[in-house]
Amino acid sequence: MRAPSNRGFIALLIFALSLFVFCRTLCPVVAPRDSGELTTAAYALGVPHPPGYPLYTMLGKLFTLVPHGSIAWRVNLLSAVCGAATASLTFLLISGLTQSLLAGAVAALLLAFSPLFWWQAVVAEVFQLNLLFTVSTVSLIVWWAKTKERKQLLIFAFSYGLSLAHHHTTLLLAPGFLYYIWANDRALFRQGKTLLACASVFALGLLPYAYLPLRSLADPYLDWGNPQTLNNFFRVVTRAQFGALKLDPSLPNAAFSLPLLLAQTRIYLGWLFDGFLYLGGLIGLYGGLANYKADRRLFWFLLLLFVCTGPLFIFLSRYPLNNPYYYLYCSTMLSRFMLPSLFIFSIWVGFGLTALLALVKGERNRFIIFLLLLASPCLSLSLHYSRADKSRFYFVDDLARNILLSVKPHGLIICQTDNALFSLWYLQGVEELRPDVTIVDGHSCSPETVTANLGRRPIYFDVSRSPRFRRFLAQLAPAGVIYELLPTAAPNGKLAALRSSRTLWARYLCRSPLEKADLTDYYQLEIINLYAEARNFSGITYALTGRYAAAKQEFLRALTLLPDQQNALANLDKLAKIFGR
Repeated sequence: MRAPSNRGFIALLIFALSLFVFCRTLCPVVAPRDSGELTTAAYALGVPHPPGYPLYTMLGKLFTLVPHGSIAWRVNLLSAVCGAATASLTFLLISGLTQSLLAGAVAALLLAFSPLFWWQAVVAEVFQLNLLFTVSTVSLIVWWAKTKERKQLLIFAFSYGLSLAHHHTTLLLAPGFLYYIWANDRALFRQGKTLLACASVFALGLLPYAYLPLRSLADPYLDWGNPQTLNNFFRVVTRAQFGALKLDPSLPNAAFSLPLLLAQTRIYLGWLFDGFLYLGGLIGLYGGLANYKADRRLFWFLLLLFVCTGPLFIFLSRYPLNNPYYYLYCSTMLSRFMLPSLFIFSIWVGFGLTALLALVKGERNRFIIFLLLLASPCLSLSLHYSRADKSRFYFVDDLARNILLSVKPHGLIICQTDNALFSLWYLQGVEELRPDVTIVDGHSCSPETVTANLGRRPIYFDVSRSPRFRRFLAQLAPAGVIYELLPTAAPNGKLAALRSSRTLWARYLCRSPLEKADLTDYYQLEIINLYAEARNFSGITYALTGRYAAAKQEFLRALTLLPDQQNALANLDKLAKIFGR
């Protein structure tokens, strides 16, 4: 195709199409895990978990002013807009490098409608904004390499600093950026004034971090780490609570081994080829070869970015992907970080498509290939729509509302799961529901605090079993989907709690039917497991009070929700052995 003047129009079209699809599939309420916390922080101009995400929080606040939908929907919209902008910029970059509008459009839309990309474009999360910065900085440095203009280098330096004011993983781009600058202008590293100017504008890009102490001093609803002192500020920014190089401190780091390496390789290739429809994955590999032949400096630059943000990141994370018990959780948590490497691969898909188009002879054949290529994003859209569609995803919002329904006036909820804690923060801090209830992070709450409040106010836990609060297990009683801590372990109190719990289950809100949850989706599985375990706990309580028929019914209800719920299966087996059936 020869019409470079059409690039702007096509970029706008890709933005509009992507945004339309993302809005159609956007989660209408609070989404799983960090989404509730990030939305609350944006609305209240608070401080979310380290490193504080100041840029995301301020942008999220602007989106809360959109006069449509719930506050959660509006902050979810930020991800959709970032995703659409990323797709549009990806097209501009690829079409500029390959001089093919068709290749650029197809590669950009294949990226946009890949499962990992799409999922992060319909919920409030930090990863789409992070990817937008990745695409922007890569585009700026490639643009500078063509012109060698100092102004463009300074714009790149500022943008890169700004990206670090959002997400630390952009540091992984540094080796590639340094190589590409060196490969295109080695003398630049001897120009002190230019380097000083770049360092200055880079530091200017980090200024959004000043937001953290300023807002902390205002005592917002959410103030993680209280970064108003210098020590606390650096602890938040460096993620000291979690460990700067550790993604999840709750998991053991797997030892480097061949089985782990094979598991890491297998899962990454699965994300790559599944996202680009396998044939697109092969075309991307071919495109990498074409890129190497056409421009080796660009190839090594892209390869460095690809390896550092993808395979190397997985390797260094040392998530125990070779452990079946942790596999689903680890793969879900890790996949979100792979978006930058998928973007780099989409550039090679563009090179591959361009090389293949050059091999096609004859106008008729070119037209057929043209139609086939245009159809490929439509196929991706169709295949991945049901997996990515979150327009009816009410599981987390329903869970939080059901928890609040279960709590007596002036109750204290001790949360040890992110879904419960963050969604409750959202309902209380944003929608102002149940201001009488105190919501506490169980990881920062001591058993002594529980003891001090016992008998003075109703106390609840979102999970029944926790090493931290093991001493209270015998005093727990069912309260619907959560657990009430009784003053004593007396059977009469538990029987009364069971009667109240039955009433709660009948009143619960389930706009997303629990029985129809997709248990291959870890986020849905995590929520369904909370309901199933609550049913199992009710069964245990019935059994301990001698009501075995009711206990069996509760165990069966747990298995209706989660067929392989191990605790319920084991308890049913115990009942069968007791009664010989």
